[in-house]
Amino acid sequence: MQGALTEKWVQGISPADRTIDVAVRTLESRLGAVLYYLPLAAKRADEDAEYVHQLRVWTRRATAVLRLYEDLLPRRRCSWLKKQLKRVRRAANNARDCDVLVERLSKEQSGRGEKRWLEATQAERAEAQ
Repeated sequence: MQGALTEKWVQGISPADRTIDVAVRTLESRLGAVLYYLPLAAKRADEDAEYVHQLRVWTRRATAVLRLYEDLLPRRRCSWLKKQLKRVRRAANNARDCDVLVERLSKEQSGRGEKRWLEATQAERAEAQ
């Protein structure tokens, strides 16, 4: 299910398709991926840090589609969606930054200073969740 839902490129679009139909399919694809990764990042990020990363990626892609097709979409809904996507992305930013730092510190851990920094970063990551 994940593969088809989170494909980077929207399949089955031809030059003969109407622009609004392409916009709808593309937006459905991007928002579907956000909806797929949102509960994973919120509830199961400890299993795989990639969930938070992918959530951020797909919120950026969805926002790009909204900007691309905003003249075709209802203004209020488009604005509301952009705000919601921005909130989700910002909420995930600190968690992702901590994930990257924890991964780096785990690999390079050589002294007590690094160990304390790792523990502090892990605590900050738990708070960001």
